[in-house]
Amino acid sequence: MLAILVLAVAVRVLFPAGFIPKDDAETARVAYQMAQGEFDYETYAGPPVIPTRTGIVLPTAAAMAVAGSSEIAIAIYPLLSAVALMLLIYFFAARAYGHYAGAIAAAIWVFMPIDIELATTLWPEVPASAFAFLALYLIYRARTEDDISLRRQVMLGGFAGLAFGASWLCKASVIYFVPFCALLLATDLFRFRERFMPLWGGVAAGSLAVLLGEMVAYQLINDDFLYRFHSIERNYALYPEFFFVEGARFGYPEGMPFWKAIIKRVVFDGPQLIFMQPQFLYLPLFGLLASAY
Repeated sequence: MLAILVLAVAVRVLFPAGFIPKDDAETARVAYQMAQGEFDYETYAGPPVIPTRTGIVLPTAAAMAVAGSSEIAIAIYPLLSAVALMLLIYFFAARAYGHYAGAIAAAIWVFMPIDIELATTLWPEVPASAFAFLALYLIYRARTEDDISLRRQVMLGGFAGLAFGASWLCKASVIYFVPFCALLLATDLFRFRERFMPLWGGVAAGSLAVLLGEMVAYQLINDDFLYRFHSIERNYALYPEFFFVEGARFGYPEGMPFWKAIIKRVVFDGPQLIFMQPQFLYLPLFGLLASAY
């Protein structure tokens, strides 16, 4: 596993995507201003969601405070997150299917094109995914431990909730894990009755603790308890071309009914993007077939 990790880091360092003047440029600018103590929410004029992604902005600011404003400082946190994600892939697969399966899964991930691309760029996807996957691993571990105590359920659930919260601080898209967790909770209630309720209580408590803590912080800083949500709303209003709206770059053609566009996205475009994407090495498709088998 150590050899696999060394190879993974070497591949990502030898083939870095480098600094890209898009969202990561704005994130780097905000992080630099925070490292210098010059950032001001009231005068900030960039995309509203960037400063609210504290799960990536603050660690980058800390890296800049130590290593200066360089591409190395920008790449440190995403690269460490990519390494953590690979370790979690190993632990998850090893716990489910054994050491060799974990090693094979990690070895395949070494050459995942999209991870190689994002591992040295200041995009929130890799850190957000690492935290979310940590939460899933902790939930899975709690559900598969023999004779697990109530106290340990609450502890693992609480840490899982905090990990989900950390993912939320990186990017709001972690909310797409809510339907999955709700379905898993319903399954637990149906199959095991109240056996895993302490686990899910811990998940809820940890997640809400981060969310409420963030709200309190924004109330103290900006006098707005819902500043994060208002920033997301303003971002949609300012940059509609990047979202699912009529006539937008990532939306649907003008004149197409909304219901038809939704069906097309859910039934055709979305699955095609997920299952037929070379950047994912077609692993979601293989995973779907393996799950069916």
